[in-house]
Amino acid sequence: MSPAAWQQTPRRRAGMLQETPPCAGEGLVVVRGGRWRVLAIASHEDCEAWRLAAADGADTATLLVPFDRPRLLRRDPLQRLVSRRRWMASLGAVIASTTGHDELRTAAGAKIDLHPYQLEPVLACLEGVPRVLIADEVGLGKTIQAGLIISELAARGEAERVLVVAPAGLCTQWRVELEERFHLEPAVVDAAALRSLASWPSVEAGPWQRVAVAIASVDFVKRPEVLRGMSPARYDLLVVDEAHGCAHARERSAAIGWLARRSRRVVLLTATPHDGDAAAFDALCATGRLDDEPPLLVFRRTRRSVGSAGRRRIHLVRVRLSPAEEALHAALERYTSRVWRARATDPGGRNARLAMIVLRKRAASGPTALLLSLARRLEWLSRAQEDATLQLQLPLGSEADFDVEDAQPDALLAAPGLEDTETECRALRRLVDAARAAAAHDSKLASLGRLLSRAREPAIVFTEYRDTLDRLAACLHDAHGPIATLHGGMSVGERDAAVRAFNSGRAATLLATDAAAHGLNLQSGCRLVVNVELPWNPVRLEQRIGRVDRIGQARRVHGFNLVAAGTCEDRVLARLVARIGQAGHSLGSVESLVGALGEEDVAGAVFEGRNLEVDGRRGSGETRQAEGGSAGSVTAGIVEAAQREAERLERVRRLLRGHGDRTGEGGAGAKGGDSLLGGLERRAPWVTILRRGRAHGLASGLWCVCRVSITDGRGRLRDQKLLALRAGADGAHSIAALHRAIEDLAASASTIRVSEVNRRVAAAAQALAARERAIAAADSEPPLPVQPGLFDRRALAVAERSARERERAARELAARLAGLELAATVGSVRAELLLVLVVPA
Repeated sequence: MSPAAWQQTPRRRAGMLQETPPCAGEGLVVVRGGRWRVLAIASHEDCEAWRLAAADGADTATLLVPFDRPRLLRRDPLQRLVSRRRWMASLGAVIASTTGHDELRTAAGAKIDLHPYQLEPVLACLEGVPRVLIADEVGLGKTIQAGLIISELAARGEAERVLVVAPAGLCTQWRVELEERFHLEPAVVDAAALRSLASWPSVEAGPWQRVAVAIASVDFVKRPEVLRGMSPARYDLLVVDEAHGCAHARERSAAIGWLARRSRRVVLLTATPHDGDAAAFDALCATGRLDDEPPLLVFRRTRRSVGSAGRRRIHLVRVRLSPAEEALHAALERYTSRVWRARATDPGGRNARLAMIVLRKRAASGPTALLLSLARRLEWLSRAQEDATLQLQLPLGSEADFDVEDAQPDALLAAPGLEDTETECRALRRLVDAARAAAAHDSKLASLGRLLSRAREPAIVFTEYRDTLDRLAACLHDAHGPIATLHGGMSVGERDAAVRAFNSGRAATLLATDAAAHGLNLQSGCRLVVNVELPWNPVRLEQRIGRVDRIGQARRVHGFNLVAAGTCEDRVLARLVARIGQAGHSLGSVESLVGALGEEDVAGAVFEGRNLEVDGRRGSGETRQAEGGSAGSVTAGIVEAAQREAERLERVRRLLRGHGDRTGEGGAGAKGGDSLLGGLERRAPWVTILRRGRAHGLASGLWCVCRVSITDGRGRLRDQKLLALRAGADGAHSIAALHRAIEDLAASASTIRVSEVNRRVAAAAQALAARERAIAAADSEPPLPVQPGLFDRRALAVAERSARERERAARELAARLAGLELAATVGSVRAELLLVLVVPA
């Protein structure tokens, strides 16, 4: 059969099936020896993919039509007399499974707690919003909100191909979350998976097109060879986790921007949308923007605004230093301040200033960490005197698996600070001697050991640099038992093993750096976070404690900040953190308060010995606008709709929980509801007779429950509504007469409903069609001239493959636009009689 023949009309395809194809969510089909409900139907060039769920179980399957030929299971027209208990359970199942066009189909069955604010982004996407930024504070469930969007759009047939881009250390966590919470089947695509996918022979579909929900690391997809392989793919939904990390890095930004401009919907996730760099924020808001599109819709909720503030306590531990450590810090401050001033007006002195920042940070970690950096700097400067050339280290292995942000920045330490290098080397030698003397007694290390001994419970200890972490692990292991470590030099598998060891209790302490721990969920068995040093970017403090202070934490969270008394850490950073905490307690937001405080601002205050002020006016928690109006705000209508939907979903869950107990069949929850719905699909209506005296105020007669279903022009289910009808007191109506009466009722009662559904669905379809055309216009490039070699026809082969891809993309565009045009119309309205209650006179 040719693709052209298959694509002629839906009626032609229906004829091949010998039946009218069912709508998603309606009717049963028989195929491969079983009965199945149709969840979604996705039309492709030469086939249709039918997602099915077993009528009496939890199994799911995807079949290709016409290679499989499902047969519609016609409903037995004879009514069935059932017990009152079973009738009531069936009524609950019908209510739970009936959803309107603006109601969620998958959230009730997801393994999540229902919070109204988490429903707002998915409701906005259903209205046709193409680009969304979820910028909630740490721990408010951004992954859950993205999972709701993915599962809901997939259930409606609007997300047949999804790509989730995340840091390498979070890819496995994304897969587990989508599998366990939303019953999806995602796949992590790395180099090995890509080789396996590429080994499948296919002329039309590339490797990336064969995965319905793909998860990949941002550093993997940014590779040129990987991006070339993704060229044929167009994604229905692109989700970018930790999106702020793509705004600064040029290669990441270019790759994510290219993917976003080819995706029909874009969802960006970050807890720190603004770090003080307005240009970076504007670049973030412009991700995936096409011509004449509405601004990015931003959701920014704080703990206070969602009612979860006030469950943490922050403790400042001022560590008293030894005389040797005090002398070291005093000498270091004199040296670094001298270099800072000397390079203040030098355009080429930026690296020297950054080197001084590194030395101050290393001093906060302890004398041993500072000793390593001082010795390394002395070595570089001594070699520079001898005109030694610096050998750059080449990255070996997969850079997608590793993160170098927590490694000692050797390249910065090589930048000369003073004009006279010999003088600087003599100062460094004195500092090295002082650091060796101070390293004999590390006061912060001793204080950390005492704190962990007193706590006697699992704790996460954060430090900025990897070598500091290694020293802590070596020193704490004997006194505090098994210790897990998490840093940027570990592979993804090693990181996952460390997190499992800590969450399972096999390790009582987790030592981590910021580069490896962002985005992790560690709240299940831990509530204690210790910071060995205060980071110079205050937002990192919130990100660190956010690993345990997040949804699912049942206890009060405690954060301990170790501060070296009498140093710049005590004089500037500790005071800044205290003021931020006070303002955040009053205003409800921490990241928004420090969003405009960059690390350079903090560094200037440290070296100049001045305090930093916190502008409380920035802490309102409202959506932050980028310059030029590139961010849109959330309307009150979405907030109110989310509140109503959360209340409805709670009622649905209560109904689902009661099904098994009511029927006595041993089923429970959604599974029991599926069994009841399967019975109704095979034979309806179900009839029960109410005993005399149990009418509870119901008038006598036949009470009927019918379901009105509205489909769009593609045959996809768009809206369902239940109607109740009282047939009369004489009881003389036949079931056939009831069917006719219900059809008349549906025709009259659904007029207003059809108009509302058509208006809302048409608006969303038109918005998606506009983006579809914009994607095609932005991606259309004229074919380049081809110059074949005399004996080499590879250039011709590449040109022919590109031509086929352009033809395929043109056909896909035409098919999608035609489908969206049909989606904007109402296809049919059908009424079904499901349940009849007989109330005797």
